[in-house]
Amino acid sequence: MKLLLVFLHALSSSAWSLGSSFHAVNERVFDWPSAWSEFSSTSEVSFFDGRDDREALAYGMRMHGRAPRHNAHRHEICEFRLSNMLNISNNILLLALVALSVIASLASDQSPLQDFCVAEKTSPVVVNGLACKDPKLVQADDFFFSGLETAGNTSNPFGSKVTPVTAAQVPGLNTLGIALARVDYEPWGINPPHTHPRASEILAVLEGSLQVGFVTSNPENLHITKVLQKGDVFVFPIGLVHYQRNVGTTKAVAIAALSSQNPGVITIANAVFGSKPEIASDILVKAFQVNKDVVDYIKTKF
Repeated sequence: MKLLLVFLHALSSSAWSLGSSFHAVNERVFDWPSAWSEFSSTSEVSFFDGRDDREALAYGMRMHGRAPRHNAHRHEICEFRLSNMLNISNNILLLALVALSVIASLASDQSPLQDFCVAEKTSPVVVNGLACKDPKLVQADDFFFSGLETAGNTSNPFGSKVTPVTAAQVPGLNTLGIALARVDYEPWGINPPHTHPRASEILAVLEGSLQVGFVTSNPENLHITKVLQKGDVFVFPIGLVHYQRNVGTTKAVAIAALSSQNPGVITIANAVFGSKPEIASDILVKAFQVNKDVVDYIKTKF
């Protein structure tokens, strides 16, 4: 936030300088003595180098032995001032690019300001993330997780099971901006369409064959999909709806790495049809262009 305020201050200062230069052009060009109307043809660029406008005019008179023409001098002074304005504009553009990079960096998990911040799950302090445990009380188990070698229970309507490894399971992940998950799939089981609001994901297939895909944002809604085999890797950009499906006749296993200690999961069907309190059926009827009976039936599944 401080960096953003610095940028706004610099931007306003540059804009003020730009306005001042424009005012100087008007005042110095149009209020000069009428004697300038006799100025000779265009002078060299060095004529103005290192001098303010009035000094440059006097120098030009001495060098050329005659008074300047008003229009010709006005044209050269405007070019000189325009060059200054363009330099200021370039500075404003540079500041804008810096600001965008700062904003982009704020969009992901914050970088740690110390070696680690092991989560203190019992702390009553509410922060953006988890409060830190006293470093003197940190143990090796705070950075440890066991169980990814065990297959998840896929006996559910989706035929899949996600075993997460986030800061909730490994306190030492707090503030580090990474997480992991194992995903198990029954034959033709799916990890249904969902999003991670705070993380991009990279998925590696350990066993089996998976069809994976994601959908780009409106208005294109482009479906990008591919079938992966053992050893293949696929990336899901942050925030986009994505899914996986086991297209093999045997069980499949994948490991997913995510760019947040707490990626979050929004399963589309659960969010739309299983929210509490529920979304009014007439809204969903219009959104999905189906009969109310269909909406009410789907709601019973969630």
